Amino acid sequence: VATATLTMLLCLIVAWVIVRSKIKGRALLDGLTFLPHAIPGVTIGIALIYLYLNPPLNALPLYGTIWIIVLGLTVGYTAFGSRAMNGAIAQIHSELEEAGQVSGAAWSTIMRRIILPLLLPAFVSGWIWIASHSLRSFSVPLILSSKNSIVISVVMWDLWNNGRAGPTAALGVLLIFGLALLTISGRWLVSRLNRQDR
Repeated sequence: VATATLTMLLCLIVAWVIVRSKIKGRALLDGLTFLPHAIPGVTIGIALIYLYLNPPLNALPLYGTIWIIVLGLTVGYTAFGSRAMNGAIAQIHSELEEAGQVSGAAWSTIMRRIILPLLLPAFVSGWIWIASHSLRSFSVPLILSSKNSIVISVVMWDLWNNGRAGPTAALGVLLIFGLALLTISGRWLVSRLNRQDR
């Protein structure tokens, strides 16, 4: 939940800068958001270990917590979330914002009352995709987990490594059911949001 929410919020902001702003270098930012797609999860995990065990970031108590796993997965899934949000923002014409400005609405009001309701189906779809992939993600959590921050994929790996195929399979089936429930309920929510937009 934390990974999907953080990733989609970050991607919403970045996509807004890329699609709507006139800032120089936004094409570079677009390329940088897609770069993690080419980096293996093990490399992301090792980079975060190195980053958070050395000054100045070792002052932040992230290493050994669940939050460094969230950060690693967020880095890894930024490419997917940014593609979803770039496409969604590009489909909303800037005239809607201009109409809100002409009507005297503040930027925050325009975002809250006009733009975000239109982006909500794409946001929720991206959130579901990232949440379901985060639950089954293996390489980043395996590298970054500690005894205080073990996620389900690492538990399954540990069970399998200890020759306990039965509990591993049972946990895998529970994971499949959980992901199926998340996906079905998310798709229902997106279709409901799409019907409301019409």
